[in-house]
Amino acid sequence: MAVLHDQPEILTVEQTAAVLQVSKETVYRYIHTGLLLASRIGRGYRVPRSNVERRLWNQRIRQDIQLREYTDEELDHFLRDDESTPEQREIVARILRNAERRGQ
Repeated sequence: MAVLHDQPEILTVEQTAAVLQVSKETVYRYIHTGLLLASRIGRGYRVPRSNVERRLWNQRIRQDIQLREYTDEELDHFLRDDESTPEQREIVARILRNAERRGQ
């Protein structure tokens, strides 16, 4: 679920509300009713990004579409396989440098 890769691994209630486009009160309700797993840290809650992604998938419109459940190990393996190689990162860096030069 690469839905929220631009978000931090751990979200505040405010960040979670912004991502889900709901109020903070709705996020608190999700947490208190168990619809969204979170940890209490100090006076606030922290929500793992993966739990927000799961919430989005669990609330999908088409319930007839079955999603395969993956273990954490399988997900880690997928993410490792999807990482760029040093050569690929260098190619991207060159492209970006060339684009910056053209933009100046």
